[in-house]
Amino acid sequence: ARNYEFSPLVDVQGWSEVRRDVPLFESILVFESYPVEDVMKSGQNGDGSGDGRFQIEPAAGFTKTNYPLTVAVSPGRELGLEVAYDTTRFSAGAIDRLVGHLGTLLAGIASDPHGAVAAVPLLTAAERRQILVDWTATKKELPYDKLIHERFEAWVEKTPQATAVIFDDGQGDIQQLTYAELDARANQLAHHLQKQGLQPATLVGICFERSIDAIVSLFGVLKAGGAFVPIDPDYPPERIGFILEDTQAPLLLTHEHILPRLPKHAAQVICLDRDGPAIAQESIDKPRNDAAPTSLAYVIYTSGSTGEPKGALLHHRGFNNFAINFGRDYHFAPGSRSLQFSSFSFDASVAEIGITLTSGATLLLTTRETILSIPDLVTLLRAQRVSNIVMPPTLLRLLPPDELPDLQHVVSVGEACTPDLARRWMNGRHFYNGYGPTETSIGCIWSERITHLPERAASVPIGRPANNLYVYLLDPQGRPVPIGVPGEICVGGVGVGIGYLNRPELTAAKFVADPFRKDPQARMYKTGDLGRWLPDGTIDFIGRIDHQVKLRGFRIELGEIEARLKQHAAVEATAVVVRSDAAGDKHLVAFVVPAAADAPFDPGALRDSLKAQLPDYMVPAYFVTLDALPLLPSGKINRRALPELDEVSIVRLDSYAAPRSPEEEIVAGIWAQVLNVERVGVHDNFFELGGHSLLATQLISRVRAAFDIDLPLRALFDEPTVGELARQVQLARASAGAAAPPLTRAARTG
Repeated sequence: ARNYEFSPLVDVQGWSEVRRDVPLFESILVFESYPVEDVMKSGQNGDGSGDGRFQIEPAAGFTKTNYPLTVAVSPGRELGLEVAYDTTRFSAGAIDRLVGHLGTLLAGIASDPHGAVAAVPLLTAAERRQILVDWTATKKELPYDKLIHERFEAWVEKTPQATAVIFDDGQGDIQQLTYAELDARANQLAHHLQKQGLQPATLVGICFERSIDAIVSLFGVLKAGGAFVPIDPDYPPERIGFILEDTQAPLLLTHEHILPRLPKHAAQVICLDRDGPAIAQESIDKPRNDAAPTSLAYVIYTSGSTGEPKGALLHHRGFNNFAINFGRDYHFAPGSRSLQFSSFSFDASVAEIGITLTSGATLLLTTRETILSIPDLVTLLRAQRVSNIVMPPTLLRLLPPDELPDLQHVVSVGEACTPDLARRWMNGRHFYNGYGPTETSIGCIWSERITHLPERAASVPIGRPANNLYVYLLDPQGRPVPIGVPGEICVGGVGVGIGYLNRPELTAAKFVADPFRKDPQARMYKTGDLGRWLPDGTIDFIGRIDHQVKLRGFRIELGEIEARLKQHAAVEATAVVVRSDAAGDKHLVAFVVPAAADAPFDPGALRDSLKAQLPDYMVPAYFVTLDALPLLPSGKINRRALPELDEVSIVRLDSYAAPRSPEEEIVAGIWAQVLNVERVGVHDNFFELGGHSLLATQLISRVRAAFDIDLPLRALFDEPTVGELARQVQLARASAGAAAPPLTRAARTG
């Protein structure tokens, strides 16, 4: 006989991935194993000759339970099944569904007692029909079989003199184009591109800061029959070079002042400012275009778990379906004004541009600095009377609803929306929540107007499947999960993209056959996200099944950061996670095991290495050294056992140096307030102390107020230490002829 060691639950929890402050389990299954005469064999009857039929006879009662849910099973001639539950945690309907699932499971076991456990059914026939038919009956006859620019051209014909796009830098420089003017400039560019050899489905890089020329380029490429690849000029040269090499784009549209920031590449460059006179000689008539609704429209690069970004291929039909539904449901129409908020390299910008200009509305553009400066952004939204915005919750939390009376339609996307944020915005205006990976043509699930949330709501549902899109929540075996049970969100329908550029294996793994449609060509995309059906047919977002995260609206594969860190000679092993600081702000944290235990560890070198390869939002705010990474018995990293920020000593890149001037003293005090740290020195770097773009806006706003100067947000990105920023302050005050303000004691937080 084997000897088994007694293991207390506290030890079992320590071996698991469950944190110490979370109960190891909240439900319990009790199977009475004492001897019972005439125990059932393979059927319903004591002699084992059962006919495979089950009859469940419910009996209600009250009992005391130590767990929110207890299921007790008593075998015998008849199977006794008792369910005790906390009525404050479960509704009677939820328990009825649970009992129905158990009945289906038992009937499945009896009908095939030798079958695999994984094949045992769980859904009742009624619930299966509800989930796969009633809640996915989204097919609508819509004119989605058009090209993106054709819907824009329809508004050019209807309202040629209506304002299509406005660029307002917040400093008095305002440019704008009517629908007819934007159409004419896009047509001229399209003719020019075709003369440069652009063929149908040719990939064209578009690398601009926010500008009207970026919009002209997008429609110009589409009108010429090509597909655009948006590239953020603020990306590291290595990442830009990878995208241009991966796409083999023969043409690149940009501005002349951006050229020095680009790496070497083989694309022919067309600068809309430098080459503007030649482009202006082209015809303003609509060019020939042989693209079809299923033709490639654009390629969006997202973070990749293997260490390299991946290009998602999207077609016209999917975007058109999205634009029609989203624009109608969220009131994009002539007379409305929407803000182009997102970076041009993200699919959210495609949504903002495309929905607005295929709905007859007006698109507002501004500078990155204005977008990141909340006071400046609020001023702009008021001055331009913006009525529609699509933003991640992180930014929505910083905007004051009461100061934006014209803002009537607000959509939360990109990360989980909390009930408190929804309540803050839903009163007096139209507030919505939405969800959608890039690979499903931007959006696939969104809510109706949110007007009420239960008092104890822990989350905000992301809504229902959009028209012509099918959403399934599946278990690891690919079967639909019951209501309330977590499952992977899989999406089918016209919004599903073509796949990944040059990644056939990943395409085959993520874009799979749709087993719930009669069309043998139908495919669905496996998102890797977890959700659960709610009883009313809406979906609640839960999280990820892998290590991808959403941080401040950015989609980040932690594996890509880890892969880059592992390439560094000073790193033996690493794990990157998201952690919250004392103020509740979330940050990327890199836990690193140095390659040489006795050698000095330089996190600054790691940070500089990552900055040369990854966008700023993917560079960890903190680097923490460990002797070893915690492991599970399987040998995998136990990420939940990695310490919290308040349990470790953050590696500082420089020794403390006290402020040397009134400006440095004041800047250091503001720095400490914003970053919620005890002490800040002259050489401390804002971003290396955990700062990010949103906190940067708060810092610059306070510096402006403290010194009564007009200091651009760019100053902090260019001069990120206390001493450097204080020098910028001194220069700004000297040019204004002002003296430093008197020193006052800065209030500490945290």
